[in-house]
Amino acid sequence: MDLQLDGKTVLVTGATAGIGLAIARTLAAEGAELIICGRNQANLDTAAASIGGNVRSVLADPATAQGAAALTAALPQVDVLVNNLGIYESKEFGEISDADWLRFFEVNVLSGARLARHYLPGMLARDWGRIIFISSESAVLVPPNMIHYGMTKTAQLAISRGLAATTKGTRVTVNAVLPGTTRSAGIEEFMRSVASDPDMPPEAMEREYFAKERASSLIQRMIEPEEVASLVAYVASPLSAGNQWRGAARGWRHHSDHRVSRGATCAQRQWIDPQQCHVHRRGPLRPVQFAARRIVSAHAARRFSRMPRGDERGGAGGYQIRSSGTWKRL
Repeated sequence: MDLQLDGKTVLVTGATAGIGLAIARTLAAEGAELIICGRNQANLDTAAASIGGNVRSVLADPATAQGAAALTAALPQVDVLVNNLGIYESKEFGEISDADWLRFFEVNVLSGARLARHYLPGMLARDWGRIIFISSESAVLVPPNMIHYGMTKTAQLAISRGLAATTKGTRVTVNAVLPGTTRSAGIEEFMRSVASDPDMPPEAMEREYFAKERASSLIQRMIEPEEVASLVAYVASPLSAGNQWRGAARGWRHHSDHRVSRGATCAQRQWIDPQQCHVHRRGPLRPVQFAARRIVSAHAARRFSRMPRGDERGGAGGYQIRSSGTWKRL
């Protein structure tokens, strides 16, 4: 499938490893003009070499006001912004210091807010653009040993939901993608920090982690970065415009091991499978319209219901998860 990203200017933050690197590789393979940023030039050079295609790097850290200003000065406008930069750790609530709260908020939340604030007006003026926040299942299922991290991921949903409402009637979209536990350079060290035996083999450690820490997961395994990247590439594509807010038939669908919400369906009644990252045809559903667009992983799977809300091009309706796991209109 041609995602029609050839020549689109795409900025991916946090793209020197993990999900961000996989996203950058996938978008570069689709012909996008990639820009990555970071604090370490050596890491940027290594990442750029592994990405290939049309890619350049900017030595700037959007987690600081000065770094964000340097980045936007070097790159005044983009077609697609992927806010992937983020940090995480396991720490009990009583041990999270004020400095920890501020650091997590600035890196995980303010970095994306700064860039969205700069790039969104240009997208609206050109009547095309994509802003994608890489959030987490922890936004809706906050881990008790990662409350500060969960707070930042929930904040990303608030920002993306609010910005989505400002794009009503345009061809600009704002989305949040919520992966579950995804394989990355630091995930083994993280799982070891919460394992009953830090010396156990990685396979056993992964099984124990999902049994104890992510019991609600339906797939009971880590997601590969490429699986997330394939979904992000589709959401970044011009092909996703009708799927998210201009199609005649949109709604909620609980598909297999995955959860897809607001904006993941299209007029042809095709349904995105976030885990396998391909499109399935489904039968007809009654039309449901909405504005906020979130795509949630299998790990956050709960029951949810379909409700009509908003208008054809993205009304201002909203939903929240009840404690029972169902959705209710706000």
